[in-house]
Amino acid sequence: MKNPFKPTDFAYELYRFFTVYLPSDRNYSKHTIDSYNTTFNLLRTYCKEEKGLHMESFQISDLSEPLVDSFLQWVTESRGNSVATKNQRLTAIHTFFRFLSRRNSKYVMQSQMIHAIKLAKCRQSTVPYLQFNEVQAILQQPNSKSRNGYRDKVLLEVLYETAVRVQELADVKIKDIRFEHPATIRINGKGGKQRVVPVAAKVAERLKKYAESNKLFSDTSGDYLFVNRDGEHLTRAGIAYILKKYADQAKENGSIPTHVKISPHVMRHSKAVHLLQAGVNLIYIRDILGHEDISTTEIYAKVDPQAKRAAIEAAFSDTQLGDKSEEAPWQKDDALLSWLMKVGADNYIPEMES
Repeated sequence: MKNPFKPTDFAYELYRFFTVYLPSDRNYSKHTIDSYNTTFNLLRTYCKEEKGLHMESFQISDLSEPLVDSFLQWVTESRGNSVATKNQRLTAIHTFFRFLSRRNSKYVMQSQMIHAIKLAKCRQSTVPYLQFNEVQAILQQPNSKSRNGYRDKVLLEVLYETAVRVQELADVKIKDIRFEHPATIRINGKGGKQRVVPVAAKVAERLKKYAESNKLFSDTSGDYLFVNRDGEHLTRAGIAYILKKYADQAKENGSIPTHVKISPHVMRHSKAVHLLQAGVNLIYIRDILGHEDISTTEIYAKVDPQAKRAAIEAAFSDTQLGDKSEEAPWQKDDALLSWLMKVGADNYIPEMES
């Protein structure tokens, strides 16, 4: 008698895909894995509601090119998702079949057919960023006299100062911070890769005061830097909520136009653009942002036409800076490091209340 509980090949491989391949073999971030999980949950919904297929009996062979095509059409037409979202769904499926073809050669032909489905072209949007005065307006909103208000001031300041991704900020621990001059924060980036970014002296002072007031210099050095009122780790959503709260306040008092959309990633873009406008080499900006390739960082050169030519020429004129080493070039240059710190919150962020 056939075992009714025996998993299908699709269920078995999908389980390994999410539990072994993505987190261990590829070292993908939790955010990316969650996005991929959403894709396959949507695929399950589509197969059940539109095709009458149930995942309990679904086989890998059922995930054909026509089925994937119709699923992607459903994503955009029935769910109203953007072309970018459609491409995210297809990327997740492509990655799954790349995993399958490496696991077993019998999936190579099917994988090639799925990979023949190309990502849709979508219009590249302008990088959203804030002007200096708009960043200042947000950072002035929290009331530093209250415990949570001071935490929020420091959090927002570090978010902008280091140009980190929101998950990277959430993952910062007290042991990652060097308070002595030159102050730095070690960032655990995508793929488990670490980078060290400079922190302006005044930001470091406020960070130290925040850490001391929260007793973060004892044996709890492994604790997360930013926590909520219950002492629990602040999540990506929690950080985004804090930023939105003060951005809305800045909009209410007229400091920022109401139509401007603000997110943690907009703060990251803003810092990158501000560094570029201040004359920082694209190579250094790449290292601060944690980009793998300089071509990714070049999007910021397109934001400011006046800085574009000089930035790109500087990035490629000094070829030795292109070498990827554990220590970023700016870390070896004391003069540049000091200058970068002056380009930070000391210049752009007004003195905060103590």
